[in-house]
Amino acid sequence: MQDKKIKMKINKILIFGGCGHGKTCLGKNVSDLLNIPTYDLDNVTFNEEHSKKVSDSLRDKRLNNILKKQRWIIEGPYAGEWIYPAIKKSEIIVILKINSLIATKRVISRFIKEKMKRVKNKGRTLKDLPRIMKYAFGYTYDYFPKHIDLAKTFNKEFIILKNKKQINRFLEDLK
Repeated sequence: MQDKKIKMKINKILIFGGCGHGKTCLGKNVSDLLNIPTYDLDNVTFNEEHSKKVSDSLRDKRLNNILKKQRWIIEGPYAGEWIYPAIKKSEIIVILKINSLIATKRVISRFIKEKMKRVKNKGRTLKDLPRIMKYAFGYTYDYFPKHIDLAKTFNKEFIILKNKKQINRFLEDLK
């Protein structure tokens, strides 16, 4: 479904990808193009300081509040059962599969910028960096196949974007 031109009015978009794969950036760009609010699943899953996970019931309540809206872009790396309602309600799923080395470089760069206070800090510390790098590098072998399987299981239209050229073409097709 990679080169298929998007020709419908899309109101509910789910973006999957690993750490450093560009989910937040793509979500913001699509949001700006279509005037649809975007939601980061980390903000659904963690407390305000991003220092610990919230209860499952609060997480589910937060997600359901988003899903009640007429239009949304939801982005995150998650694949657990709690995300199934978002998959079911999405009109298209965008899966980012960026080169693992590029994603890892982005994670390190973002971490350095956070520590230098140039971007918002999500409460990460130096001890979190190896874990986040592992998620960035391992996405292709771990969560990417799960995201493909979930899209197929729920019979959802999906597109896989692997580089800037494909991302830019996708954004152009949305105009």
